[in-house]
Amino acid sequence: MGQNVTHQTLELLELLLGASKLPVGTEKTQLLHNANSKLELIKILVRMSFEVKAISDKQYLALQSSLQELGKMLGGWMRSINR
Repeated sequence: MGQNVTHQTLELLELLLGASKLPVGTEKTQLLHNANSKLELIKILVRMSFEVKAISDKQYLALQSSLQELGKMLGGWMRSINR
């Protein structure tokens, strides 16, 4: 499961980097929506890792905090291009 989280995180990073290089438009919007979906998947995988005791309480809380912050930043970015 840990390898899957790592793989999904790298894919998320790739989507975010791709979006950062594009001008505002349909393709950038689509990449950000895909990144948001990928982030939601990572949140689920982290939660599942915690439930099967693959990660500790402390690790889970740190990851969830970081994922929540990333979600806020991504949401702000998406809102800013939809204005």
